[in-house]
Amino acid sequence: MDFVILIATTVFAGFVGSILGLGGGIIMVPVLVIVFDFPIISAVGTSLVAIVITSAAASSVYLKRGIVSLPMAFRLELYTVLGATMGGLSAPYLPARLVAISFGVVLLWTAYQMAKRSFSKTKGLSAAKNDNRKEWGFEQVNKNSRGKGYISGISAGLVSAILGVGGGVIKVPIMHLLLGAPIKKSTATSAFMIGITASAGAVHYLGGGYVNPMAAIIVAGSVFIGARIGAVIAPKIKSDYINLAFSLILVYSAIRMFLKG
Repeated sequence: MDFVILIATTVFAGFVGSILGLGGGIIMVPVLVIVFDFPIISAVGTSLVAIVITSAAASSVYLKRGIVSLPMAFRLELYTVLGATMGGLSAPYLPARLVAISFGVVLLWTAYQMAKRSFSKTKGLSAAKNDNRKEWGFEQVNKNSRGKGYISGISAGLVSAILGVGGGVIKVPIMHLLLGAPIKKSTATSAFMIGITASAGAVHYLGGGYVNPMAAIIVAGSVFIGARIGAVIAPKIKSDYINLAFSLILVYSAIRMFLKG
């Protein structure tokens, strides 16, 4: 039964992560800690390995469709990798309780962002129009906004390495709110970037022996299937209902992580 739960959860994590550009770590880490009693640092390391697979499966589809902004991805990723490297080096020395509570805060913040995005689309506000803008280009973004984006990118990298997420929970708002990219382009570009960011952090966990090899193999395979399915059918799914359901899952997971911390 535990094996079935792990497979189902990680397939779902890959599916949702590829659609929203989040990587799936916000689901995998709480499940590994709460259900399977993984030490928090081992859960984070295993999640980072799986996120690399999620990115590869989803971004290959998005790249073919031409909705990934490569100029924005490569520029912003330089700073997120810097943050991820800093986070990977410092994570083993942080108290597990502090990491668990911090993860709960990130979960609540992400739930708020997902619910807010869903409601704004349901009410037919400008977010829907922004999704369909085709004239946006990274070269049009002014230097001031780019500077804020780069600084925020370092924070995204730190969150990725320390909490075991791909950093998409910060990257998507950076691209959408600070750089003005359409939300669909932001999530697709985030799906491409999270693999690079997660790799920078995962190296340190693998080197330190914090990754469970068997769990990593199972999780990576399941996540790949879910991410591939999510990327292929994403255009056919109304994201409002997924966002709302996902928000409830995040709130529940956040409460459990607070209790664990």
